[in-house]
Amino acid sequence: MKDKEILVSINDDKDLKLKIKNIIDKAEIASRRFTVTHSNFLDPFEQKIVYSYIKKFFADIFVEFYGGYDHSERKILIMSPVEEINNHKNEFIKTLMFYGRFDDITHRDVLGSIMALGIKREKIGDIIIYPEKVAIIVLSEITDYIISNLIKIKNETIKKFELVENDNLDIPERHYDILNKVVSSMRADAIIGSVCNISREESQNLFKHGLVKINWEVVLKPHHIIKENDLISIKGYGRFILVNISGKTKSGKLHIVVQKI
Repeated sequence: MKDKEILVSINDDKDLKLKIKNIIDKAEIASRRFTVTHSNFLDPFEQKIVYSYIKKFFADIFVEFYGGYDHSERKILIMSPVEEINNHKNEFIKTLMFYGRFDDITHRDVLGSIMALGIKREKIGDIIIYPEKVAIIVLSEITDYIISNLIKIKNETIKKFELVENDNLDIPERHYDILNKVVSSMRADAIIGSVCNISREESQNLFKHGLVKINWEVVLKPHHIIKENDLISIKGYGRFILVNISGKTKSGKLHIVVQKI
């Protein structure tokens, strides 16, 4: 265990370090007690990091990420001493469908309404918004609590709910806003300042407070260089992808195209 602790301590992200340690503990339970265990939901960056640790230390257990449907973003890690992981997938995750007048509901509205019940983000998977209904993927352990206590999403009263079979979701086509911006450089603070319409100082403060993720990883350095297809998430401002660099102005500034998610 000592070597594992040393490896975990390398990461400066305290939250990620704790997640890795907890998952290592659960992997040890799966290995020693010959039982199936699982993690909370992890984002894609966390999945990559956690997988490398588990495969390094636990060659004797089978692992699989599962988020409730194909191409889900947030997933749990299922750890099993035998290969029959498929038999356990639906034990750990449930998909709840809530119906109402949700025309103007956003992902943030739904997440905020659930977390207002005292539920931690790591217990919640993907949220999928349809016309007049919302699918929320959660850990099975909190399903009954949400059903009993989630009455409204934003200001809209929930009319009814149902449990939907995992892997049976019809994912709606998403429509994205495309923005054309001019920036002085490919520095992250310059691009975020332009896309979010804030000053360079305000942009740098976002980094200082750990509110910026690039490709799901927290980035603290404002001078981080953004590349095409990078996903930038800013707490309080949303997410966008740098689609391409489309050219230069006469003064040497850069034309960029971003896709708001």
